[in-house]
Amino acid sequence: MNKKIFCFILLLFPVFTPFASEIKIAPLAVYDGNGNKTSAPFNPTRAIYAELEKHWFEGIVNFSLITESQYEIPVTIIDANKICVSENADYLIYGYIKKNETNWLCEVKLYYAKEKKIIKEFFAGDGIEHYDRLINILCQNILFGIEEITGINQNKLKQQKTRPMELNIPAPFFTGAL
Repeated sequence: MNKKIFCFILLLFPVFTPFASEIKIAPLAVYDGNGNKTSAPFNPTRAIYAELEKHWFEGIVNFSLITESQYEIPVTIIDANKICVSENADYLIYGYIKKNETNWLCEVKLYYAKEKKIIKEFFAGDGIEHYDRLINILCQNILFGIEEITGINQNKLKQQKTRPMELNIPAPFFTGAL
């Protein structure tokens, strides 16, 4: 009897569990042409997080937000490293958006804590009236960069559902017609 229970527990809890990489997304700084902080039509950090969370990445990457109240907006590699160390994160996405009179320019970096360096940089730019398109392009660039790092095919990501588990329960089960 004890052997059966032990075997059942082993089936429920695998001995080897792979751990997903943790990617934190820091608040992006938004500046005007003079270098002063300004606002954007909507929060770029939340938009990036929402877009990345739509993709499963086969369970090898987890995303989470860092709020501005937790830390100062990271500007340098030193800031990025401090956040990664204190949050126990593998990667940090951080950067800035610059608003000029006629356009938006964006530079976002992907910092890798283990190697203590920036491993990817993402750029986007668009007209002042197309902020939403700027964020969409930026998100696609970040997705492509994460695809390169993880080795997951982006076409495969587009074809798969966002979560791999699907449970099909026959309709007669609920009506009692079984």
